[in-house]
Amino acid sequence: MKHIRIWSALVAALLALQAPVVLANPVWTNAAPVTHIEAVQDGTFLVYTSASVSSNCVTASGGLYFQVGANTVTSDGIKTLLTLAMSALVSGKTVQVLYDDTAPTCYAKFIQINQ
Repeated sequence: MKHIRIWSALVAALLALQAPVVLANPVWTNAAPVTHIEAVQDGTFLVYTSASVSSNCVTASGGLYFQVGANTVTSDGIKTLLTLAMSALVSGKTVQVLYDDTAPTCYAKFIQINQ
């Protein structure tokens, strides 16, 4: 019986490690044009729009952080996200950004360019 409990605990722990990472409280911004992009020396960047973001965010002026390792953003993914943000800025298209409003930095995960 003791071995069954140990194996059950081991299996539960392994399954927990395989669980997908999800945002604690995913929030989409309203569609808005990108007003500017701010790059940081570690590769992190912020996308600012005129859309309001949660008051929980330290950059409540509309800036949302994109960072490798935050919300499953990879080093390849961050390049694509920055390219999309810059394309929207240059073209004047609106974007919507998915971010987690439970952390003060409100790390973003997705960016969508609209027509």
